[in-house]
Amino acid sequence: MAENNNLELEMQNYRKYLTGKTVFCDSDSPETARYAAFLRERSAEWGLAAVLGRADVEHLDFDGLVARADVFVLTPDDGRYQAFLQKVVAAGKRFIIVGKLNTAMYKELSAMLQKPLMVGANTFALL
Repeated sequence: MAENNNLELEMQNYRKYLTGKTVFCDSDSPETARYAAFLRERSAEWGLAAVLGRADVEHLDFDGLVARADVFVLTPDDGRYQAFLQKVVAAGKRFIIVGKLNTAMYKELSAMLQKPLMVGANTFALL
């Protein structure tokens, strides 16, 4: 129960950025699956346009997925993370990274963005 309260508190920081948006959650990861379930449950209350999961899209259709979603919820340990995030950033889309970033990943991400990230207890975001 405390885990859900922490998730809710964390996501409240991003609520205003998600209203009216189509959000993609990479639900292959247990972490992002929790966020996807949380956002689906609150979709109407928060005014989300849609919450897409892995089952809703082609696994490797990065370009189509980037075109469809406004905000991406990703896990840094996913093998597709770096290539996918580069496309997301190049398209000017926003993202939330769920989980811990190691120092090398954080430096790489900061260099790629050249913008400050919002930092939560369990997330990093560019919104």
